[in-house]
Amino acid sequence: MFRQGSELVPHQMRESDPPARLGGGEFGILLENCSVEDALRIAEELRRRVENYRFVYEARCFSIGASIGLVPLALCQQTVSAALAAADRACYIAKEKGRNRIEMYVPDADEAHRRHIDHGWGERVARALEQDRLLLYAQPLMPLAADGEDAPLVEVYVRLRENGGQLVSPSAFMPTAERLGLMPQLDRWVIAKVLERAAHCLEAGQVPPCCIINLSAASIADKSLLDFVVEQFERHGVPQARFCFELTESELMTHYTQAQRFMAGVKALGCRVSLNEFGRTTASFGYARNLPLDFIKIDGMFVRQMTADPVDAATVEAINRIAHVLGKRTIAERVEDEAAIATLRAIGVDYAQGYAVAPVVPLEGFFADRGRAACAALSRAERRQTARRRAATSTTSHRAREAAGSCHGKKR
Repeated sequence: MFRQGSELVPHQMRESDPPARLGGGEFGILLENCSVEDALRIAEELRRRVENYRFVYEARCFSIGASIGLVPLALCQQTVSAALAAADRACYIAKEKGRNRIEMYVPDADEAHRRHIDHGWGERVARALEQDRLLLYAQPLMPLAADGEDAPLVEVYVRLRENGGQLVSPSAFMPTAERLGLMPQLDRWVIAKVLERAAHCLEAGQVPPCCIINLSAASIADKSLLDFVVEQFERHGVPQARFCFELTESELMTHYTQAQRFMAGVKALGCRVSLNEFGRTTASFGYARNLPLDFIKIDGMFVRQMTADPVDAATVEAINRIAHVLGKRTIAERVEDEAAIATLRAIGVDYAQGYAVAPVVPLEGFFADRGRAACAALSRAERRQTARRRAATSTTSHRAREAAGSCHGKKR
């Protein structure tokens, strides 16, 4: 549909206004030296063309629409990220007001509303951190290989518990935490608590799964994060190989040098690294080739409809094949039914993640359940190694800092 529909766009564009796909079903167009009146006219003509277009797939005809956000660049902070964020907010408002319409970005009203929301959530997140009212949750991933040799993986999430006991999902407070600069503090809280839980698990003679911990762009940009991670491993003496730090492609694009340095450091420490949202940009395969990734998480926009869309299925298959050639393991996210699981297994994807696989559950209970089930599999060698980890961690930590420093000295 995107390939056919994108052919509508150039007809209304000047040669100096190239369109670009931003990801999923989102496109961006830069109108240089264009008045607001002309931009509105072009946007309306584009919206009308999309509305009148009929998409044909497997002998069926579908109507589509376009929600358009228009942003005068003079209203932004002279940065690409600020312009894209404003356009995204305008598009969101267009969708909220009924879709298939155009909304102009109005900074005063939008910013006033956002500041009001941010103020409330910012205080609630800060208080939750101070009062330790954040909770860790986890979603298990399913190994798809028939031999079952892949190690168990879980992705860690955080929930906020209100004073009344209600749980708040991250989608409600994470955007505000990012805008107010609270994410480094929040990410560090998660890292410290997950390692602490794993240490308790080992002390009880249980085997913690490999935990995937998400990192924000602000944390990646924080040069002191690696030192904090090293300090936490020294404190808890847990096996580094059971922890995986996950970045998104967008974060990698924004902070490539810092991300490269952090990856080199945690890899030298013995941890693993995962890249999320893989396949959204043409740079994806360059990252896979040049960065020390262990896991590539195939973007859910390809996985979700792959049983009905042969193009999405072919995309998943191509990503999986190239990842395996490069020696990376693959994870498919947003797996929502058994048909998708069967397709992924036939393709050869290593792990599946989504509500068709397992729900998000409290991390504490999952550790206990997983620990009891896997306790018999804990070898005597690993038990002996656990007792020696605290002494060995200091040497490994020194190597991690050296690796990060060496990477930081190289040019991209």
